[in-house]
Amino acid sequence: MPSGWRKRVARPRAIWIILLAYLGLATIYNVTVPLFEAPDEYHHFFYVKHLADGNGLPVQSPDQKALWAQEGSQPPLYYALAALVISWIDTSDAHELLWFNLHANIGNPMQPGNKNRFVHWARERWPYRGTVLAVHLARLLSTILGAGTVYLTYRLARELLPGRTTIAYGAAALVAFTPQFDFIHAAVSNDAAIVFLATLTLWWLVRVLQGQDGWIDLALGVTLGLAALAKLSGLFLWLLAAVILVARAGMNHRWRRLWRDGALIFGTALAISAWWYVRNWRLYGDPTGLNVMLQIVGSRQPPPTLAQLGREFEGLRISFWALFGWFNVLVPTWIYRVLDAIGLVAIGGLLLGLWRQGMTPIPRRVWLLTLPAGWLALLLAGLVRWTSLTPGTQGRLLFPAISAVMLLLALGWCQWVSRPWRRYWMGALALFMFLFALACPFGVIRPAYARPAYITLDEVPAAARMSPVTHGDRIQVVGAELEREDVRPGEVLWLTVYWKTLAWFRRDYSVFVHVLTPDGRVIGQVDTWPGMGTLPTRLLRPGTVLPDRYPVPIRYDAPAPTIARVEVGLFDRRTKQGVPTFDVNGNQVDNIVGWIRVLPWEWPRADPLEPLDFRLGNVIALDGFELSVAQVRPGETLTVTLYWRAIAPINRDFTVFTHLEDDRRVVIAQHDKPPLDGLWPTSAWKPEWPVVDRYTLRVPEGTLPGRYPLLVGMYSLEDGMRLPVSPVTDAVVDNAIRIATVEVVR
Repeated sequence: MPSGWRKRVARPRAIWIILLAYLGLATIYNVTVPLFEAPDEYHHFFYVKHLADGNGLPVQSPDQKALWAQEGSQPPLYYALAALVISWIDTSDAHELLWFNLHANIGNPMQPGNKNRFVHWARERWPYRGTVLAVHLARLLSTILGAGTVYLTYRLARELLPGRTTIAYGAAALVAFTPQFDFIHAAVSNDAAIVFLATLTLWWLVRVLQGQDGWIDLALGVTLGLAALAKLSGLFLWLLAAVILVARAGMNHRWRRLWRDGALIFGTALAISAWWYVRNWRLYGDPTGLNVMLQIVGSRQPPPTLAQLGREFEGLRISFWALFGWFNVLVPTWIYRVLDAIGLVAIGGLLLGLWRQGMTPIPRRVWLLTLPAGWLALLLAGLVRWTSLTPGTQGRLLFPAISAVMLLLALGWCQWVSRPWRRYWMGALALFMFLFALACPFGVIRPAYARPAYITLDEVPAAARMSPVTHGDRIQVVGAELEREDVRPGEVLWLTVYWKTLAWFRRDYSVFVHVLTPDGRVIGQVDTWPGMGTLPTRLLRPGTVLPDRYPVPIRYDAPAPTIARVEVGLFDRRTKQGVPTFDVNGNQVDNIVGWIRVLPWEWPRADPLEPLDFRLGNVIALDGFELSVAQVRPGETLTVTLYWRAIAPINRDFTVFTHLEDDRRVVIAQHDKPPLDGLWPTSAWKPEWPVVDRYTLRVPEGTLPGRYPLLVGMYSLEDGMRLPVSPVTDAVVDNAIRIATVEVVR
């Protein structure tokens, strides 16, 4: 090897370390992320397979569903390359790997469980064969393109900021160690091709701005043509190139050359890519093919407002850094806060650098930074337009500008320290990002798709065990355990159910967990396959016990306080038919596995207008009351509000009575009911929880005018016995408390 070339290779040793670290990370993501658990990965793969099988380019039709779906409208460059990579592999088993999770949670990262779009089983494990091998090799193609992007980011930074190697290394490292970049570049996706080609285009354009021409113009034309065949967003690069050519002509005052160079660059690009757009125009009447693509993927109706798009910025921001799976696997929230802080520090550093520049003439090299900044702005504008047409506000769509983003971030980050310390300051950030990217596959992605482990019957916790309830004839519930008995509206109730499989299932049944109030309202519900989507019933092994944990979100509008029963069962999702449940004697039974209390976030104020101080059975206090009116006419109603409170544990349910009586103790109006209409029985009460309850009494027509005492108390519905009242005063009659006198008038 010539000594000069050896020096050029050896000098930037750090970039090779960064590239090796990136390749290691991407390989970890490749083998950790289950098949097709990246956005639209199976659509992309079946496009590749269609080409590899020799079927030519897909012809799109909204009326005919194909496994490549809307991705069949994408330009073909990436798919053709991937088809060459996998063409020697037998992928006839591809359809067998598409075991869709019918309860998959797509696009909602806040909802626990069911992160898997597909069911994954032993065929996906090493050693890879058939379609599994093909997918991993196609992913490797994406990884190689990603390595090119990392290296070109380094070259771009060196071109823009010669002598600032710390920033060049930092920008490359930030690209290489962004978890979302590693995730997307370890998936079958055409994003890898357009990101690489966009970064290469920026590098050529910087050299064009610096006055280099000749073969650079030809290389730029080839790159633009390939970019237009990689993704439609590659056409934005044509616009950027046109602006740069005009800018160069303006700086050099060489307008004639503009036409010659433009003809070479765009003529080359058209020669490479025009055929694709002509084909689209002939097939669909639209050179871009977007008309058919939007019919397949679905367009937004009505179009979103700017305010709505602004609210989607949250998802764009976090998915730029780390949001895995089908837009549904988050990293811990504090990580996003740290990343936000890093971004703010970098923006502040850029502003600080501009302030330091002051009124002095801005060097030409600094002006060159408007190129990556302008490309980012152009891409953002295109993203806003795209997301106004169809839902798709995902951070990966900004990756064609990731080199620009990370270059500016590294530049801003380094402004806060003096030159001797910048390598350490930048190195600390790069190390943090590397460790973050390394932790995600093991601490975030793998747990999201992990199955619960089987246990033996003896390992079921004693507190969870229950008399077996058989669902159908193939599985039993042998235990159930609520994480807690008290929840509030909007919180998540965690329930562990212990399923014992008796025989193999022939079909996949779904599990339901319902939380219902005493009056039958569903205030919490989960429908899923066992293992929160990872273990359909056909995979359950007979003779094993599966501890299955379910997160049940309680509705925000759930009544509180109330008790609620928790029911667990199986149903056939296709027919909506439930599976009957039987006890050990073969008698059909209900499927209640426990009870909870739903508590209010704030208890009502116990501040009655008419305070009282009575005890009922030494377990309940009546602290006061309020009357809606003191006078009523026959046929009208009055409402009494009672303020109750437990003063000791209560092990029975009592009914409240409110009676309006005449002087002969004859009841002329009454309202007897359990507290809060049965939602909050006394056995659920705890000391110092106030209970404010309302009772309505209607005075019958024909009631004679006069003054009628209003009496209240409690009794057991089982035996009719009233709770004894203390202290015994003139207001207490037969364990009923006379709280007021109501006047009936004409």
